Formats: sequence, structure tokens, C-alpha cells
Amino acid sequence: MPDLAARLHAILPAHVAVASADPTARYPDIGPPNATPQRRAEFAAGRAAAHIAMQSLGHAATPIPMGPDRDPRWPFGISGSITHTRACALAAVTRAPALIGIDLEPHDAVTPTMWGAVFLPSERALIDAAPDPVRIATLIFCAKEATYKAQYPLTHLLFGFDRIEITPGNEDFTATFRADTGPIRQGTIWTGHHTHAHGHILTALLRSSADG
Repeated sequence: MPDLAARLHAILPAHVAVASADPTARYPDIGPPNATPQRRAEFAAGRAAAHIAMQSLGHAATPIPMGPDRDPRWPFGISGSITHTRACALAAVTRAPALIGIDLEPHDAVTPTMWGAVFLPSERALIDAAPDPVRIATLIFCAKEATYKAQYPLTHLLFGFDRIEITPGNEDFTATFRADTGPIRQGTIWTGHHTHAHGHILTALLRSSADG
């Protein structure tokens, strides 16, 4: 969906290259060997979007292998993030060093059955008070995912949803680290942005240098 790519570009600085790809298109089957066909199609579309974005920065469309924690391993000099749903794959790429995370979810992706495992009491209070609680729940989840993706290249740490507290605003969100996370100190606040289109919620967070 080109419009989703345009929305993503609008909430990121101009020096970040953004591209989209269609998971229903035919791309080389490079997905994880044990994944479902749908997952493999989304994976391939995500890599295709990333290659388009890299080329727009003047970088060759070199392979982006998957690390042991399923993280994309970007070529030297490139920082990026990939997200995909059944409807669309998006990639955002910039020159290193940078920390960047993006996430895309259908607006009703996070149903009440998931809330107990995902959200802190403060986040549940925001959800319960919202006119459209499922949409706000999905936005908070999306923001957590974008923040996690942005921090990972710096910390290489896996952690649960309770490590980051999200406070959404009208067009932005804050992510507060509730414990020391590698070089990121407890209480550190990162700020990202969000938008929506075509029944999806989209979040993005960029740190200009990989210094936490």
C-alpha cells in the first residue's frame, strides 16, 4: 500500500528512506524454512521493501540475513527496520549509526484476551478509559514493538512487554524504560510517532545515533 509508505515517510525525518511491498506479489522465497507460507511471503516482501529503500539511499540491495533472535542483520553503514502484515510490508532505512524501529498492525489486532499479558496497569487504565479501547490497545502494543526494535541493535537484549511503559499522545508517544536495559538507564524516555490509514496503525521511533 503506497499510502502507508507515504504515511510512514511523513512521521520520519526526510533522510530516512521508506518503501513498501505487497506480500501477495511473487518475490524469491527466502523466508524461514519452517515458517508458514503466509509468513514466508510476508518475510520476502519485507526484504523486498528494504532493498528498495536501501537502493534509494544509493546502497546496493545486499542480502539482509536473519540473526539468532530473528532480527534483521543490516549491511555495514545501514540502520533499518521492517514490519509487515498480510496486507503490506514496510521498511525504513537510514545511514548508521542510528536506532530505528517501525511497526504496523491492523487497528483491531490486540483483542481483550491479550491485554493481561501485554499491558501495565497504567496502560490498562488508558485503554479502559478510551472510547475505542481496542484501537488504543493496538496503538500501545505497536509503540512497544517499535521501541523494542529500535533498542535491540544497541542492547541485543530480549525482554517482556513490562519493560517499557507507553504513553500515547495525539500524534506521538513516549516510551519509558522501567529498568536498566544495557546502556539505557531506568527512567530513560524515548519519543516516537504514530499514524493510521487503511485500517492499520503505524508507529515509528528514530534515535539519531546509537548511544541510547
